[in-house]
Amino acid sequence: IFKGPNYSLFVGVSVPLFAEAVNEGLNDTLGLADVDTFTSKGFIKNERGMRIDVLNPSRLKSIALIPQTATNLRIQLEDSQGNILDSISVSLPTAGKQYVDLDFDLPVGTGYELIATNIQTTGPGLRWIFGETVPYPFVLEDQVQITGTADNIADRYYIFFDWVIDRGKCTSNRVPVNIEILPAPILELADNQAVCGSSFQLDAT
Repeated sequence: IFKGPNYSLFVGVSVPLFAEAVNEGLNDTLGLADVDTFTSKGFIKNERGMRIDVLNPSRLKSIALIPQTATNLRIQLEDSQGNILDSISVSLPTAGKQYVDLDFDLPVGTGYELIATNIQTTGPGLRWIFGETVPYPFVLEDQVQITGTADNIADRYYIFFDWVIDRGKCTSNRVPVNIEILPAPILELADNQAVCGSSFQLDAT
């Protein structure tokens, strides 16, 4: 019956109510944020992707890409059978790190792949890491984890940085808030008194 921090309620009878706390739009980051700490890195323009598991329904809000020159590509989310669940065409107008809004829904499941395909560029492509220890899995507790590359090569990390995951709505357990209506007080007054030019105290119980 109400959503907000404060609530005033007028009732005429005792009634049970329930309250709960709700956090909406909780965003967290996942995966590598950048490549500065890695020495073995380059650019690639072949189709590549990352594999993820989803433990609770989530949404992949955005990712970052690092092209060496202006680049066009298509990003698609595939299930473990290779079926395309969602996709978007992306245009990166300049070199350097750029954020891309995806808003891909992530249903519960394993073996999903986020794929960069149809990469078109006059340069060498998009940033990736190779030949180094990558700390898989990247875990967002009870939500999403990046388990590795789509081609299962342990010392590689492809293309997608700074994943922003929307955890969705988090709701607490409902707790009862009991409202009890007490009887109205009884007001008893003494006999009428005539007063002129003076004052006196009224007592009421």
